[in-house]
Amino acid sequence: MAAPSPPPVTIAPHLILLVRCRPDEDGDGILEVIFKDEKGEQVARNAQPFNVEPASSPTAWCGAKLTYEQLGTIEAHCRVGQGPVTVVPLTLLAPA
Repeated sequence: MAAPSPPPVTIAPHLILLVRCRPDEDGDGILEVIFKDEKGEQVARNAQPFNVEPASSPTAWCGAKLTYEQLGTIEAHCRVGQGPVTVVPLTLLAPA
């Protein structure tokens, strides 16, 4: 996305996730998202409990304030409980 102004800049993007619950699962869990900069250092974290009806796929919302000292990419490392991590990048580009 284009930066709203030259860095340093703080943005508050919204991350929408689809959370699937298989019929044989109880539907309770913790959604954790750790935001990491290009050096792999944690810059923000969001963790929240949720309950999903079995055999459904509702959405979950995650927000964080991310400060970019320079243009580049921050990655959202998303996982439910101790499950696998899915990485979603957000690259901040020069202001339009």
